[in-house]
Amino acid sequence: MGRGIVKLGPNQYVDWSTVIDAPVSYVLTADEMIERRIRQAKKEAEESTREALERADRTGTSYLGITGVKVIDDNRAGEDESKLTREQLIEKFTYREESENEATDNGT
Repeated sequence: MGRGIVKLGPNQYVDWSTVIDAPVSYVLTADEMIERRIRQAKKEAEESTREALERADRTGTSYLGITGVKVIDDNRAGEDESKLTREQLIEKFTYREESENEATDNGT
């Protein structure tokens, strides 16, 4: 199972590990637990994003078992799901203030 929150008393919570069947934090208030979880999530997001960027630098994509060349070759990012070249992808999906909503209009 991993980790969960256990309430010990009024506004008294601990992070609980089912691996060691014990708390893995001090007793915290609800607000402190929220802050703890936000810090942990941020740290985990930073670590996983760095790993994904390293994979993308090595293979062209963060996906495991597929290259960036393959992803780009199989794209359907153009009009009526047509394929765009790498240069067209860069042009279409580079942020410009006047076309701020263009990328989000395509569901990305």
